[in-house]
Amino acid sequence: MSLALSRICEERERSVGEPVRVASIPGGQYSRRVAEEAARAGIRYLFTSEPVARTWSVDGCLLFGRYTVQRWTSAPAVARLARGERLPRMSQYAIWNLKKGLKMLGGDAYLKIRQAVLEGRARSS
Repeated sequence: MSLALSRICEERERSVGEPVRVASIPGGQYSRRVAEEAARAGIRYLFTSEPVARTWSVDGCLLFGRYTVQRWTSAPAVARLARGERLPRMSQYAIWNLKKGLKMLGGDAYLKIRQAVLEGRARSS
């Protein structure tokens, strides 16, 4: 994976003409190994889907969590997250970690079910 990540970074650097130092891990695929490989590829700032307010560092790469806001998230819910209220943050943390467990147990089946749910929401909105 580190070769693939390094190659992607090199391609992006060629296309933009500058070093790529910021990246985001899609789909909640964060692991320490991913962060280590990102650091080896020259990434200095890495955004994860982990719902945490603190930053942490892995091999010189600064990692940031983020909270989920979808188009169906209400404005008051977003405001509570923005104010740093504990309950919505703890709720997202609990749900996220439940989903991580389901992903590990369900594998591809989890991803297919998730896609179907998201498609259903998109059609109904």
